[in-house]
Amino acid sequence: MKYRWLLLFVFLTLCHSALALNGKVITPAVDTPKDALINDLLQLALSKTTACTLFTVYPERLSTGRMTEQIINGKLDVFWAGMSPSLEETLLPIRIPIFKGLIGHRIFVIKAGDEKKFSDITTLQQLKQLTAGQGQFWGDTAILENAGLPVTKAVKGDNLWSMLDEKRFDYLALAIHEPWTELQRRSNLSLAVEPNILLIYPFAMYFYVNPKNTLLYEQIKTGMNLAIEDGSYDDLLFNSPMIKEALALANVSTRSIIRIENKTIHPNTPIHIKHYWFDPLAPLPSP
Repeated sequence: MKYRWLLLFVFLTLCHSALALNGKVITPAVDTPKDALINDLLQLALSKTTACTLFTVYPERLSTGRMTEQIINGKLDVFWAGMSPSLEETLLPIRIPIFKGLIGHRIFVIKAGDEKKFSDITTLQQLKQLTAGQGQFWGDTAILENAGLPVTKAVKGDNLWSMLDEKRFDYLALAIHEPWTELQRRSNLSLAVEPNILLIYPFAMYFYVNPKNTLLYEQIKTGMNLAIEDGSYDDLLFNSPMIKEALALANVSTRSIIRIENKTIHPNTPIHIKHYWFDPLAPLPSP
């Protein structure tokens, strides 16, 4: 109750601020279901702390590097990306996991017919006997390597699929919402979703804003907290088709959970705030 009153106080302060937003927020281009869901979550958060916000989409698709430049130049107000030491030092991150850490919940894509190779694995030590495939520049590659997991890397992430099909490594560890969609796009390859293992490490996507734009930072942060507090955040996230279907297919409650550390995370990462993070053993919110 005390926490709710604190959020309400911040909310009222923001609403009456003479520095309130000019009613327009410039966001990145949205062209995937994941981006559309993130954009919806952003709009939900800002609906809790601002009125009549007009969302304007940036006219072209940008790399993370270019989005960072446009945030600094004031051409873009907010974007979303995975946690990253360099991004978190350059920009101002809202350290509330957009997907509640689900992108750190990994399910394996394997060569079809290799299921038996994984069927008895329940510990990190056992998993170390197999080799993961990772993009050389993927943000979580160092996490697997720091945990002692053997990794085969490719400069181009798309090349990993044919490499797995050719058995040049044993598995691809994908975020929980990714395996089935990715396999549908590559039906010509003899690959399958591994049914028994859930690899978990602390990893999240954040919203990032210009370090000088502390008002927008507070409005997004407070709005996300209010939405989490009143249940509307979880309702939108877990009842979205992308996440709902993925969790139904993943059947996480029956999987063996293997947890590894993320030694690359910023010391201010809110690991201790439990309601920010998905719990695979907790019941999901009802529709």
